[in-house]
Order: sequence, then structure tokens, then C-alpha cells
Amino acid sequence: ALNGHVPVTFVVLSIALMEAILNRKNIVLASIGHEGEEPHAFIEDLPVTHQWSKTWKAEKLFSEYVHRYISPNISVGSPLRGYSELRIAELFTEYSWGKFGKSFSSCNRANYAQGQDNTHLKWCGECPKCANSYLLFAPFVSPHELQAIFNGQDLFTKQSLKPVFEGLLGIGDAIKPFECIGEIDELRTAYYMAKKRWRDEIGSLPFSVPEAEYDYKKEYPVQRWTEEYLV
Repeated sequence: ALNGHVPVTFVVLSIALMEAILNRKNIVLASIGHEGEEPHAFIEDLPVTHQWSKTWKAEKLFSEYVHRYISPNISVGSPLRGYSELRIAELFTEYSWGKFGKSFSSCNRANYAQGQDNTHLKWCGECPKCANSYLLFAPFVSPHELQAIFNGQDLFTKQSLKPVFEGLLGIGDAIKPFECIGEIDELRTAYYMAKKRWRDEIGSLPFSVPEAEYDYKKEYPVQRWTEEYLV
């Protein structure tokens, strides 16, 4: 939104909640991992987080509101909440890449451009969401496979994305992009994992990135009832 943040996650959950009520359902599930907790910037001491409505605190507040003011019998939450984005990327490549690797997309720009006729999801290969996804999947997918979904492009070497990757990796003077993206240490970890995986096929990667102590397999708090929906 040009004039402020639109809490899209709350909007989508509210629509799903209305659908659940109309269809006499009592469970609303979201697909949101551990994200949104790291500020994108600060205004003096005030943290600014683009994706606040995706945070654990936001999920708990929304769930409490539903129980208190709508129905104590309706539950809203995400079973993926306990996993980092990097861990979710690993699980996706392990269980679903063969079937959905060429048909999914996390690129808002390309799919918004299609309007309502967005039955064939695409990647623009130019935006922070594309760069973020490239980083997250690079440790688990071969260079050839990953570049294939971006029209054969190696996003790491694309000049127009250099400041975007610098912002994602917390290097240089670039700030973290105001998009729904991973945490800096998480993406640094992904980059180091990608360097090891891709070394034999394409050689060195272009960015000098500090190593991060980040346990991407760490499990985070979730609403206990959501755990039964993890398959």
C-alpha cells in the first residue's frame, strides 16, 4: 500500500473466518511459518515490521479475538508456525518439489500483473520476493533446476538484483526490503549452504557474507491444537 501497511494476512484470515461460519466449520488453517518477527527498520526506538500480521503475537491476538467475540468453538492458526522459512523450503523440496516445483510462485509482482486470470503462476525474476525465494531454495535444489523456473536466469549474478540481495543478506548500505521475506541470519545461512551445494557446478557465488549462527531446524511456539494438522 502506498500510504501505509495493509494487514493482508488479517484480511485473508477474516474472509476465511466468514467462509468457515457460513459453511459451519470450526477450524481455519493458515500456512504461515516463523516469520515477521525481525524488524525491517527502526524509527528511533520503534521497530517497523512490514509483515507484523504474520507474527506469532498477531496470530495469538487474532485467535483470542475470535474466541472472545465471535465463537469459543472456532479456532484460527497455522500448523507451520513452528518452522523457519528455510526449514519449510527444505521440506517442500523433499516432499513436493517433483510435483509442484514448476507450478508454484511466491512472486506478487508477476501474479498481480496477470489480474484475475492468474491460473498459471509466474516469477518476474526482478523483485525481493523472487530473490528471497531463490535464496531459500538454493541450498536444496540444483542450480539448473532452480534457474529453470526463473527463465534460465541466475539471480545471484543479476546486476539489477545486487542491492536487493545486499538488503536481504544485511551487507553494504542496503536496507532490508519491505516485503514478506526471511530473517537476515536465516538468509545468510541459506547463502552459505548454497555456496557448498553449488560449488562444483558453478563455482563461487558473488557476495561476501558474514557467517551466521542460525539453527534453521529450531522449532518455535505454535498453538497446540494445530499440531494434529501437520501431515
